[in-house]
Amino acid sequence: MRHCIRLGLLTALIWLGCQPVWATTNTKPTDSGCQYGYRLSDTSCVAVHVPAHGHLTATGDSWECDRGFHALENGCVPVVVPPNAHLLDSPYGLGWACDRGYRESGNSCSVVKIPTNAYPVYEAWGAEWGCRRGFRRVRDTCEAVVVPAHGYLNVTGNDWECDRGYSDQNHARCARVLVPAHAHLDYSGEGWECDRGFRQASHACAAIIVPPHAYPTYDPLNNGWNCDRGYQASGGACRQIMVPLNAHLDDSGNSWSCNRGYASDDRSCRHIQLPAHAHLDFTGNAWTCDWGFDSTGASCERLTESMANTNESGALRAR
Repeated sequence: MRHCIRLGLLTALIWLGCQPVWATTNTKPTDSGCQYGYRLSDTSCVAVHVPAHGHLTATGDSWECDRGFHALENGCVPVVVPPNAHLLDSPYGLGWACDRGYRESGNSCSVVKIPTNAYPVYEAWGAEWGCRRGFRRVRDTCEAVVVPAHGYLNVTGNDWECDRGYSDQNHARCARVLVPAHAHLDYSGEGWECDRGFRQASHACAAIIVPPHAYPTYDPLNNGWNCDRGYQASGGACRQIMVPLNAHLDDSGNSWSCNRGYASDDRSCRHIQLPAHAHLDFTGNAWTCDWGFDSTGASCERLTESMANTNESGALRAR
């Protein structure tokens, strides 16, 4: 056997013209592990035995078969490639795959029979076929998609949908959507909704009667109208909101809230009397005790150690 030449100080070895001859004596692993061509066995490094038609892996501590061979027990045997197939670079699996237009059938490759109005499809698991646009797969054939009047082929090409303004009737035909007066087609194109100012009443659209001090809305499922700011809905009308002293209209404009420093008392706002060691809370309509104090009725008492363990500090009060 010719001598093998080791090139450079690289971790991988480049061998010319022969298989490496590894030392049979065990060596101790270093902090970085065993040398290239050795594997760890218990507490020592032993040489990796590479069979014929095999080579070391990139890590150098195991082997794999050359291209055209696959592992069998502790050796490498040739990959038997059937007709209409080709070798794979992967050392795993069968080591071969069927050519285009063929599918795996046991240990051989059988031709894929493509029916009329179909085309070949090559998936990861082998050759298949799909129907052309306007046809759908029925068992091993491609049947034409029958598109009814006022319908069209959808994006898949193997089914149909109704035109806008028509609805699918049990996927058998397309029926025109009957849009009543003061209505229009909805976003789907298969239904309708009432125009602004009208609301659905059975299969028609009835005008929304907007009372004084109100305006129509886009919500036909509610009243179809909202009261103006400063008014409140009451039955089918809008009554003016009577804002008490020390109060203001809230953000909705259809109710009122007490000013900061006042608390609601039925229909009026009363001034909040702050006890000692208290302040208004974030709402401005109640008070809470200062830090280190706890509410006791209408006053704030300094917390003791026993009170801190049993009570919650800062309870809200509107006094």
